[in-house]
Amino acid sequence: MARRQEIARRYDAAFEALPGLATPARPAYATHAYQSYAIRLTPECRVERDEMMRQLIGAGISCRRGIPPIHLEPLYAGRLGRVSLPITEDVAARSVFLPIFAGLSAEEQTRVIDGVVRIVS
Repeated sequence: MARRQEIARRYDAAFEALPGLATPARPAYATHAYQSYAIRLTPECRVERDEMMRQLIGAGISCRRGIPPIHLEPLYAGRLGRVSLPITEDVAARSVFLPIFAGLSAEEQTRVIDGVVRIVS
């Protein structure tokens, strides 16, 4: 967990000043385990999530969509009917998971950081 937190701090430092990106929330009452590291593209971001993912993948950088809203999953939608949660849906549509694992090297993380910075700058 300590290594993941170290990686997350480096991501935070690299992304916190970038317009159009939001880093993970860390409430004072909790410790983040960083099972994943999600950035959120704000409305000011110059690219859409899917375009960012295409460019990252094209550069050989692993990434994936943020967690899909549970109310849109077929099991729940079929049982509950269509529920509109526009804020949840918007956040999900703007979220990207970046690589974070204990074995992520500084050089690999630099590639991820450089890729994200290039895409949103």
